[in-house]
Amino acid sequence: MPDNIVISDIRERIMKKTIHELRQIARLVGVAHPADGKKERLVEDITNIMTCRLEPAPRTSRGAPPKACEYDKGLVADIEACREYYLAEKLGTGIVGERYACVSDGQSGTDCRGILKKCDKRYFLRVEGCSPSRNDVFVHDSFVNRFDLREGDEIVGLAMSRNPSEAPGLVAVTSVNGFSPDGIKRKNFGELTAVYPSERLKISTAGSGAFGKMCDLLVPLAMGQRIVFSLPRTIKSKDFIGLLSEAVAANCPSAKTVVFTIAARPEDITLLKRVVSDGYFCTSFADSDGEHVSACEFVAEYLKRRSECGLGTVLIVEGLASLFRACREEGDRSGYKKLFSLARCAEEGGSLTVMALVRRGEGVESEVLSELSAAANAVITVDNAGNLNVSESYSLDSGLWSPDEESAARNITSAVENGTPESEIAKVFSSAASVGEIVERYK
Repeated sequence: MPDNIVISDIRERIMKKTIHELRQIARLVGVAHPADGKKERLVEDITNIMTCRLEPAPRTSRGAPPKACEYDKGLVADIEACREYYLAEKLGTGIVGERYACVSDGQSGTDCRGILKKCDKRYFLRVEGCSPSRNDVFVHDSFVNRFDLREGDEIVGLAMSRNPSEAPGLVAVTSVNGFSPDGIKRKNFGELTAVYPSERLKISTAGSGAFGKMCDLLVPLAMGQRIVFSLPRTIKSKDFIGLLSEAVAANCPSAKTVVFTIAARPEDITLLKRVVSDGYFCTSFADSDGEHVSACEFVAEYLKRRSECGLGTVLIVEGLASLFRACREEGDRSGYKKLFSLARCAEEGGSLTVMALVRRGEGVESEVLSELSAAANAVITVDNAGNLNVSESYSLDSGLWSPDEESAARNITSAVENGTPESEIAKVFSSAASVGEIVERYK
């Protein structure tokens, strides 16, 4: 038992509480029907939960939630710490806060990893993307309260089932967004200070064609930007997503690439799941409008939690026109823009970059492209050959250029304006070994 937690002392502190305080504490730690219990029964149940002789009951929605001023928060924290200690002993590890591998007493326990989602006042770990599944893990409120967990947190821990017919429940938390659950400190996403992007995000990679090099020189990108890629219908979105994913992985290894496709075809979903091994979210074209909107909100919360913890993320999202239709049907016409608006470079760390792939077309596609472009830091227009359309692409953050790069970019843009075919410019970039070679030629 940890030096600062003595079971007899905790029990003595519990017994000193009034019946009202005990009911608040009992409700928090998972005593069944706390409002109906007498003091002796509440003390006994709290002690049994604390020492793992009794499983916490799912929190009921009856009554108002406990107020912080009505119970001893320090006592609740000690009860939960004591339970974690006894749980580790019960599982045969004797180690609190570490990754469990050994289970005793004939029980089966498994490592689990998922993203926290609140459903009908209860919490679950989504373990298979946006949609609920039979493998989702129930999370008791005691974990949420103790570690100040938020929807969208990525949690690693241990899950167990009391019997084969029940869904697994979370019994230990190893990490939250990659950090120790006890040591995580963060602001709310809305409190982060947005600053101008300054860290370059390059698209070209070793052996890449003209497109990547053209983007890097003519439309400089940065972490934390809102970027629109205007695509013709001749370009396959899955191929373009693969190109961008590879570029981010090669040039910004500290940032995690997250891909979100909305109303995608099943075969495209299968392919992207194989290409993007971690961080792929999707909805199918067969899903309802409400499911599209719910998935968008789920991904948004996940991105916020990563930014709050200072983690860099690049979101590649495709299918915003479908999300626009879904939001319109759900009564929130501008809801689809909320995902795009999350992009920012935070002064506290944790830049969030959003790359929106939008098809050029008429009607909804044209409206979405126009509205997103108005809010974007950069717009990259791709022609039918898969190269950059120089005259219709731009970046508002021109300060990302070096003096030589700026001079070369402006000379190339001027040449296009004066009649040089863009296909000739693309050939120059395609034959060059690097962007530096082109800068030397045109500066």
